[in-house]
Amino acid sequence: MNNCRVSLYQLGNSTKPNDWVDSWVINAFCRKLFKDKHPKHSDKHFFFHTSAEFFLEKWPNEYMKNIWQKNVIKNFLAADSAKKLHLSERLHFPALYEDHWFLFAVDIKTRNFLFLDSYYGQASKLHQQVDEKLISNFRKIWKDCKLKDLNFETFGKHYPKLPQQKTGNDCEVFIIKYMEKFCTRNPQSCSFSAKDIPDFRVRIAIDTFFNDHNSAIDQMDFISTFDMKSYKNDNAH
Repeated sequence: MNNCRVSLYQLGNSTKPNDWVDSWVINAFCRKLFKDKHPKHSDKHFFFHTSAEFFLEKWPNEYMKNIWQKNVIKNFLAADSAKKLHLSERLHFPALYEDHWFLFAVDIKTRNFLFLDSYYGQASKLHQQVDEKLISNFRKIWKDCKLKDLNFETFGKHYPKLPQQKTGNDCEVFIIKYMEKFCTRNPQSCSFSAKDIPDFRVRIAIDTFFNDHNSAIDQMDFISTFDMKSYKNDNAH
């Protein structure tokens, strides 16, 4: 999807029950959300996990820090050209820290930094360690891009009450569903539970592969055996 690539091996392993979801699958789903509804219409942006990697200061050395910084700035400016960031509703950043995925989001409309987490709460050691780092480095990149000053120092921090996971490898699936469903103004927007996760894994695989933006789908010989009509009719399931 526009040079956002994920292999069938990565997609298949990532969506098996209880398996770890590859970061490239998360990126592909971010691209799918962008392609399904352009930011001009959704008012939302979905950034690849590499932005949060920079915010969390995971660079191995100063040389790589500079390269990562340039790439993040490039991504911000590209997003801004699609829909002005300061006029958008929310920016989403999937984040990985100590083998746990959560969603860092900047809600422009409500002027809040959001931490959408399927396991750890505000008082946890994880969020005590990373939240200010995420916010601080996000603000620095925003300033480096010379975007409109929104007085981010006045933004609040919010930890929405959301469905929680029961197994260790489901956090990635939860953040994908948070990106897809969460709405600040509608507390019931994420009305699912842990028991829905196995079905969500199947749905993620199908929706990632069998979508109109997958430029590789026509190259796969076995696609001719797939009954797309039946799939569409069964879409609600």
